[in-house]
Amino acid sequence: MNWWKRGIPASEHSRVAKVLDWTVDHLLTGSAPTSASGQSKENHSLLEASIASDQMTTSVPVMDQEFSAGQGAAAQSIEDFFDGHRDISLSDLDAHGIQPSNARIIKIRGDSMWPTLWGGDEVLADTHVPRLTSSKIYAFEFDGELKVKRFTKKMDGSWLISSDNKDDPAYTDEIVSAHNAQQLRVIAEVKKLVSRNL
Repeated sequence: MNWWKRGIPASEHSRVAKVLDWTVDHLLTGSAPTSASGQSKENHSLLEASIASDQMTTSVPVMDQEFSAGQGAAAQSIEDFFDGHRDISLSDLDAHGIQPSNARIIKIRGDSMWPTLWGGDEVLADTHVPRLTSSKIYAFEFDGELKVKRFTKKMDGSWLISSDNKDDPAYTDEIVSAHNAQQLRVIAEVKKLVSRNL
C-alpha cells in the first residue's frame, strides 16, 4: 500500500488501524493480517494492478466507492468498493506520471463538480499523493465522508475545498486550516476522465 511508502503519522496509527479493522501491530509491522477482533483479515490483493503479457496495458482496479461529488457518502473499508478491473495503456499512465500499482479508476456520484465531472463519470486517479497541490482535484475522506473536491491553497496556508458547480447554493466552499488539512485522508489525485483529459 502507498501508506507504507509515505508512512503514517503516529497520531493516526489507531484511527487508520480501526478503519482497516487491523491491529496497530499489523499496521506497523506488516505481521500476519488480523482484525482488531483477532480474525484473519482479507489482504489487498483485489486492489493490485497487473501488467498484461504484451507489456502494453495494465489491469487497473475499478473502485465504485460512491465518491460523492456532492454532499459526501459514508466511508467504509476500501476493499468493499472493488468493482473489477479495466485495462489501461501503460503509455497513458506514464503520460500522467502514474505508477501502475498506484492507478485506480473511481466512479463519481453527484453533480457538485459539474461541469468538470458529471455524476457517472469514471476518472483515472493516482493514489500516490506525497503532498497536496493547489487547484488539483482530490478524492478524500473527512469525518466519515468520501468526497471529490478541488483544493486551492490560500495565502495563510489554509486550504479552500470547493465544488466546481457554482450554480447550486447547496455546494458551499469549506476552509480547512493547514493543520486540519494534514488530518484529511487523501485517497487519490484525480488525473483525468477515462474518456478525456480534465
